[in-house]
Amino acid sequence: MEELAQLGATVHTCARNEAELNESLNEWNTKGYRVTGSVCDVASRAERQDLIARVSNEFNGKLNILVSNN
Repeated sequence: MEELAQLGATVHTCARNEAELNESLNEWNTKGYRVTGSVCDVASRAERQDLIARVSNEFNGKLNILVSNN
């Protein structure tokens, strides 16, 4: 994620734990990266669908790279 952000990409990330997500978002925003995030358990189909809808809305329907870090 950081390498993409360093190259100027706008990134949306997700995590199951809101506290950890917020900690990471604060760190990356402090570094000047354009990054947003949401809480999502990718094991849940409904949460994955919500994530894709949120990302589609945030990026005007354009998703260039999807990285799964399982």
